[in-house]
Amino acid sequence: MGNFFTAHEDLQIGIREDQKKAKTVDKTTIKKPQSLNQQALDRVLAQRRMEQMEIELRETLIYHSPPELGAVYTDFLAMRKVIQDEQEQARAEQDKIERQREWKRRQLIDSLQDKALYIAAVFFVVVYMMVFAYVLVLDRQTRWGF
Repeated sequence: MGNFFTAHEDLQIGIREDQKKAKTVDKTTIKKPQSLNQQALDRVLAQRRMEQMEIELRETLIYHSPPELGAVYTDFLAMRKVIQDEQEQARAEQDKIERQREWKRRQLIDSLQDKALYIAAVFFVVVYMMVFAYVLVLDRQTRWGF
């Protein structure tokens, strides 16, 4: 049973990571990404394997468990639903925190870019004024000699 749960969790994690990868485009990857057909086939096969594993678990818990355990499969399903809900909440909270962190990082970058633009504009105006003043001095010297 331990192998089942480990394999089942690995498949779920793999499917979740594939779904997350499918929602983003990674331009830094040097190797060629998988084709859409290959990704779809991998996902369908993994889901089918999970369904098959669940059927095997159900049959094992119902037909091969001792009678004194009672409705162990029903209890297992209820507990699994509770744990899945808790994990989904934790995952949603983690995603929310990650989105907030990314938003704050983007805000910081935007703020720094704005400040750099302001500094560049002020520098340009100051240099322009200095060149203008220098040209005025040169003009005064050429026209009036002092």
